Amino acid sequence: MTRSVPPVEALIVVDVQSAFVSGDEAVPAAAGLLARIRPLLERARAAGAFVVHLQNDGEPGASDEPGTPGWPLHLPVLPGPREVVRRKTVDDGFEETDLEELLRGAGWAPRPSAA
Repeated sequence: MTRSVPPVEALIVVDVQSAFVSGDEAVPAAAGLLARIRPLLERARAAGAFVVHLQNDGEPGASDEPGTPGWPLHLPVLPGPREVVRRKTVDDGFEETDLEELLRGAGWAPRPSAA
């Protein structure tokens, strides 16, 4: 028997920082990526979904080093109880952050393992 997990209305926006979506170090098709993320973000906000922006803190000299022009989040954040920013220093947004706890607080629970 498979247990269902209640859906969580959440959007996690990962590393959409200026260095990665504009300029020489932008990801391929950055304009298209932003064109897809903006309406998702608008719909999530309109629906009252929980929005988490993950912001990478790059190492010294990296284009996403804190305090450099490439580090800020590229899209505006509307801080509040349903929209937060979490900084990270590793690629995995769950490692060394409280992302799991945030999602659990919003109603997320991992799928039970198959027995």
